[in-house]
Amino acid sequence: MARWRRVDLRDRIERRFGARLHERTVGKLLRRLRFRRLSVRPQHPGSDPAVQEAFKKTSPPC
Repeated sequence: MARWRRVDLRDRIERRFGARLHERTVGKLLRRLRFRRLSVRPQHPGSDPAVQEAFKKTSPPC
């Protein structure tokens, strides 16, 4: 999945269609098209990536 910022979309719209839009206008259009903002799933500060990888390697396959 690619992450797009409104600024990036605004620039791409201008290059492709020649229409200059404000960043907020792009946000309004996205909302009207029912696109939603996705946020990254938070990671617990005490999690240890090494322990997680070890668990993945030793857990039985499904």
